[in-house]
Amino acid sequence: MNQPLVSVLIANYNHEDTITETLQSVLNQTYKNMQIIVIDDGSTDESWNLINQFDDSRIEAFRLEKNQHVCAATNYGMTKIKGDYVARTDSDDIWYPNKIERQIQYMTMHKDCKVCFTWCDFIDENGVNINDVETNRVRLHEASFSSQEDAIERFYFRGNCLAHSSVVMETEVMNTVGVYDVGYNQLHDFDYWIRIAKRYPIDVIKEKCMAVRRFLNQENRETNMSNMSESTETRVFNEYMELRAHYFEDMSDELFIKAFGKYFRKKGQLNPEQLECEKAFLMCRPQDGWNGIPPAGLGRIHELLMNNKTKKILEDDYNLGIKDYYKLLGNHLYNDSLLQTKSRNMQEENKYLIEKRNNLINEHEKLYEKIQILQEEKNDLINEIELYENSTSWKMTKPLRTLGRKLKRK
Repeated sequence: MNQPLVSVLIANYNHEDTITETLQSVLNQTYKNMQIIVIDDGSTDESWNLINQFDDSRIEAFRLEKNQHVCAATNYGMTKIKGDYVARTDSDDIWYPNKIERQIQYMTMHKDCKVCFTWCDFIDENGVNINDVETNRVRLHEASFSSQEDAIERFYFRGNCLAHSSVVMETEVMNTVGVYDVGYNQLHDFDYWIRIAKRYPIDVIKEKCMAVRRFLNQENRETNMSNMSESTETRVFNEYMELRAHYFEDMSDELFIKAFGKYFRKKGQLNPEQLECEKAFLMCRPQDGWNGIPPAGLGRIHELLMNNKTKKILEDDYNLGIKDYYKLLGNHLYNDSLLQTKSRNMQEENKYLIEKRNNLINEHEKLYEKIQILQEEKNDLINEIELYENSTSWKMTKPLRTLGRKLKRK
């Protein structure tokens, strides 16, 4: 039986250190019927030369003259796709030999499956397995979904849990969902998964079929988008807040109710306006483990309070009026997770410094007491010396002491 064509899309920028290994892992697949599209996004290193050293008719390499970032490069690559399926990999990740074969086999057996991910290992810049170091990431990426609504709920409250380089989807899905949103730098893949999940169930094979690379060496951290500098972590937070602000757009009421009905404040059959109120309340809930009220949620409540019909529903059905909204505005809204971490660290440091200061004060007081005691002892000795010097015996023996000193000098 003829194998369906799988189009593999790789976007590369300045990964001369890993692109050869990544490409070789794709070529080593047991599944052979592949179109391998490599988009070099204006690299300034040796990447382009390394890509062109491969002599395989399945590779189609394209070079952008100017760096446009991964989304633009990927979108350009999407225009070259000819396959029945699309697979993505970053230019620093590694596929294990049976990855594509395993996923196509799974999708063939499960006719309803149009999007398929796998679990992953984590490796460092040298290809060494670091699962024991990245235990939290390993657990996060050992995800699976019982249904479409399960994925939608998990994404909203826990964020991304899927490895970009593990995806295989039918080309029909790509054509329906569209291109990557260039407005997202760090979370362009997560935005795409959310848009997919609003239309399709997502299957995950509970096998580690690939490895995500993380650069632990500080000098190489900026070359890998998965690593977290302060600016990267801040950008992730801001992009995540933007994603959440638009999360319920283009989502059917049926899927919204299935995914979030358990969190509704009002139970039973709800009309469209009540559903909008429920969406606003959910937008006010932070991600698991985070604090504060996302500003987008309060912004949505503000909009609902400006509409007479939804204002009355908020007041009558949810006991929330304008004064309650004002109280909510008294909360800290813009403390992102990084600032909260910094604040906690500063509080801990301040606590340590206060404790150190108190210890120094106590030590100073003890030393002062010792000085007082020594001063008293000194005064007692001075008084005692004065008594000796003024005594009759001391005066009578003065000639003898003078003679003794002269004899010592001789």
